[in-house]
Formats: sequence, C-alpha cells, structure tokens
Amino acid sequence: MAGGTFGSYIDTDSPLHRLHPAVKAVSVIILTITAGTVKSSSGLFYFGAVFLAVLFVSKIKPLFFLRALVPLSPVLAVSFASHWFFGVRDTEYSLFIVFRLTLLIFFSSLLTFLIRTDDLTALFYRVFRIIPFTDAKGLSVSLGCALSFVPVFFSFFKPSGGRRIGRLFSVKEFLAPLAEKALSHSGDSVQAMFENFDERMRLPYMKKADYTAVFCIIILSAGGYYV
Repeated sequence: MAGGTFGSYIDTDSPLHRLHPAVKAVSVIILTITAGTVKSSSGLFYFGAVFLAVLFVSKIKPLFFLRALVPLSPVLAVSFASHWFFGVRDTEYSLFIVFRLTLLIFFSSLLTFLIRTDDLTALFYRVFRIIPFTDAKGLSVSLGCALSFVPVFFSFFKPSGGRRIGRLFSVKEFLAPLAEKALSHSGDSVQAMFENFDERMRLPYMKKADYTAVFCIIILSAGGYYV
C-alpha cells in the first residue's frame, strides 16, 4: 500500500532504495537507536539535519512522513502530558521529548518506506535460521504478514464517510471490520508467502556502495555523541 501510510513501502528510484536491504535495515536501526539517546537540543538538531539529508537523498516526499505521523499523534500528546503533569512541569523539556519522539518515528518510518515487506521477511528468515530449534520459516512469514498489515491497520484510523469519532470504540463500526480484514489479510498473505517462499527469500549481493553507506552511517551516528 503506497501513499505514505505508516508501515507502507514508497517505491521511488533513489540511491537509498537501491542499497542492499540488510544495509538499509541496519542503518535505520543504528540511526533510530542513536537518535533516541540524544539528551541535548544540539544533538536533536544534529540528527534532524541527518534526517533531512536522508530525506533528500531518498527522494521521498516530506508529506508521506507527516501522513505517517498523523495516526501516532496521540502518542505525542500523551508523551507531552505525562512529562509535564507527572514530571518536572518543564514545558521546554516536555517539548524536547516530543520532538525527539517525532524524530524517532520519522527514522523508524524509513524501515518500511525504503524496504519492501518481502525483503524484510527475508532478513528475518536469515536471522531466525541461525537460532537453533527455531521455526525460521514460520516466524519470518508471521512477521512478514504482520508488517504487511500495518499500513492496512493505520488506514482504519482515517475518517471516511462522515463516521463519528466514537467509531474507534464501536465494535460494529471499527473493531469488527478491522478483525475481519485482519483475518482475510492474514490468510491471503501467509498462503502467498509459503507458495513462493524460496523466490521471496532471495536477496541481491552486496556492492561497494553498500559498504560505503554503512561506513557513512556509523560516522554520522558517532558524530551525534560529540554534538
């Protein structure tokens, strides 16, 4: 599902999209973790600049990230309220927490915006099959199916047809249709993945550009500790 929904894949021709899936996944994880450790405004601005650079190279429209942020906006509101009312009652610090969380959402969005669900499933499979006594095939397919359902899940939060706001608490208007969609999606996705499993699990070989990208990400992440 395209369109910038959280968990969707954005199909564009960019240098980042052409990188190896493992490189993209590791890079996003490194940036997300290091950005989450920021404790100063200068560090927040630094990783904000890094994100803008990644955004420019990826050729993904900023609007897609804003769309992905909309269904998660209640989390930001709760985060601000919890830090202000139950914390130090410092507006500046509470806003800092919200901005840092927003940056983490933006970075984590790159995981699916840049990587196809099949490629993420293949990465899961390669990790699980290293672990003894683990059903690598079943676990990877289950996670891949769950990831492919994420954009469908968040699409249910979009108002349509003049439905009332209280529909989120209505079994008839929200929960029942969501459950029905989840069951049908799960059945179709799992069957499709198992039928063409070997073909879906194939990944390209790494190139020089992939190693260069990992080196650059490590340098950029390390730079955040000195800002």
